[in-house]
Amino acid sequence: MRRLACLTVAAASLMAAPAWAQTALNPTQGVAPKAIRATKDPASASAGLYVLDSRQVSVVLRVLHGGGFSYTVARMSDVSGVLSWDPVNIEASKVSVKIATKFLQTNVTGFSEQLTGPEFLNAAKFPDAMFRSTSVKRTGPTTGQITGDFTLHGVTQPLILEVDLVGAGPAQRGSSLGFHGRGTFHRSEFGVGPVSAVIGDDVEVLIDVEFTKGEGSGLLR
Repeated sequence: MRRLACLTVAAASLMAAPAWAQTALNPTQGVAPKAIRATKDPASASAGLYVLDSRQVSVVLRVLHGGGFSYTVARMSDVSGVLSWDPVNIEASKVSVKIATKFLQTNVTGFSEQLTGPEFLNAAKFPDAMFRSTSVKRTGPTTGQITGDFTLHGVTQPLILEVDLVGAGPAQRGSSLGFHGRGTFHRSEFGVGPVSAVIGDDVEVLIDVEFTKGEGSGLLR
């Protein structure tokens, strides 16, 4: 019995050894991460080049449908971009965003394929839509207006986005900035789809993005 007890204690010690070693090699284990709180102060995000976080982006398009009874909603799921941020002189900031037109999602079977096909976006011929800012205007403590060149379907037209700062400041992956934007363009001005009373001409764009400080992808060049 004494020998069995000794063997049991020895086995228990061997089983506990890896956990003990892991604790010893990782003295910070069990320490709660520091709480992160975004602020509404644009200056809390340091100056520099920021990259759009593809995991924290949403671009939604809304178009009146059926002569105005409801909205057809589509979501663009492949978006990239960079932001050159100047918290001291916000109006000197610049932003560029690229959207892959073939990655469009709707909740109507077959409608995504129709919208990305030759009749509308023609994603095979025009694979990307692009927005490049030409001016940034601060309209309030946390609001602004961004005017830019919007290229869609091979046509470039000016587009104005009204923007709200959602949050700014240090984050787990580095300094971050988050925005909500909205704007409207006329699809007829870009030659997207036939003019029809059934499908609206005004396309409302709703954008939610988060940028994290890091190396850029050259979109601003």
